[in-house]
Amino acid sequence: MKLEVNRRYFDLFKEQGRRAFFLDDNLWVYYQNMIVPVGPAIDNFSLSRTAAKFLLHKLSPAILVRSTTGFSEIANGWYSVICDNVEHIMKMRGKIRKEIVRGANKCEVRKVSVKFIAENAWPVFSSAFKRYRNTRLVKTERQFKQNMLAAIGFEDIVDCWGVFEKESGRLIAYSQVYLYDKIEANYSMTKFDPDYLRLNPSAILFYERNKYYLDVQKFQYVNSGFRNLSHATRVQEVLISKFGFRKQSMGLQIHYHPVTAGIICATYPCRNLLQKSFEFLRPLYKLEEINRRTCSQ
Repeated sequence: MKLEVNRRYFDLFKEQGRRAFFLDDNLWVYYQNMIVPVGPAIDNFSLSRTAAKFLLHKLSPAILVRSTTGFSEIANGWYSVICDNVEHIMKMRGKIRKEIVRGANKCEVRKVSVKFIAENAWPVFSSAFKRYRNTRLVKTERQFKQNMLAAIGFEDIVDCWGVFEKESGRLIAYSQVYLYDKIEANYSMTKFDPDYLRLNPSAILFYERNKYYLDVQKFQYVNSGFRNLSHATRVQEVLISKFGFRKQSMGLQIHYHPVTAGIICATYPCRNLLQKSFEFLRPLYKLEEINRRTCSQ
């Protein structure tokens, strides 16, 4: 089953123009100048140096391979934010319950087609970047639509959700979810139009999504993503404090391209100074800090 799902993701990435490669039945994809595994966070994707070197050659010009040995009981600073149990709304704290009820009164949440997101979600996607301090919008509307339309026919591994303002019927938020059997539902992308946050669309979306995948579909857990190193958002903190998510520690493996390794080794002692002037270096140094902590344990 794992190989079958991986082949579906390989075909999806091919349609989207993303580069991916199979190694020993595991699928690896080029992502933000890195090579990362495709699959549920609970799985072990450990690599030898020889295998990592091979991947760096096949998916050049990646600067590193970021892999994982799966869930761990040892806290090292690297984690995914997951939830495996839905708390009933009547058992939640009063403030959170009010936010969900207000969201339900003002908004409607429902699953929608990939085509609908492709044709209607660009205003939400582009508007969402107004809230990001260190991230700029790099996609055009045409690229956004092409990327989403490429997922048509892959509804067995990709779900889409929309949040609509009830009064106007306007799409004010959407979510894309990657599915790995009934093991993990990965909340790969969630965007909100900041002009409508007062309606609490996030509260009702988070609640309804979790209820669907955990209570109805019986997934083992849902995953909102790995620790965010690139830009500051409050989403993961909100999920933890309000919706029963937790930081699940994970083993981390980093295999650098030789050039990257040389740069990191030479500049790491000066990282505090350098990352103040070059913001793009901050995630890389943070990842190396966690990597060194992992290697020392």
